[in-house]
Amino acid sequence: MTEAIQLHISLDRSEPLIWRKVLVPKEISFFKLHQVIQISMGWTNSHLFEFNIEGFKVGINYEHIKDMEVDHLMDSKETYLTEMISEPGECIKYWYDFGELDTV
Repeated sequence: MTEAIQLHISLDRSEPLIWRKVLVPKEISFFKLHQVIQISMGWTNSHLFEFNIEGFKVGINYEHIKDMEVDHLMDSKETYLTEMISEPGECIKYWYDFGELDTV
């Protein structure tokens, strides 16, 4: 049986507060977590994304694109939630649509 983690997802600067609670497998990749957030928020997966955990950045690796800054970016398909968090209540910032700079 797969262990699950309950996440509380909330939008910064929303009034009233917009939030969701989701259960995800403990060994979920950040790429799959991005998909869970997209579905739970009703978004269309039409923008770039990045997770930030205490200064570590996790996102899509665009090494093949010259102009994309990929310094210190961990690949979301190869980085797992349990590798980056260890304590209940830890905060993960999720950037989606860099033009808007909204966070979850």
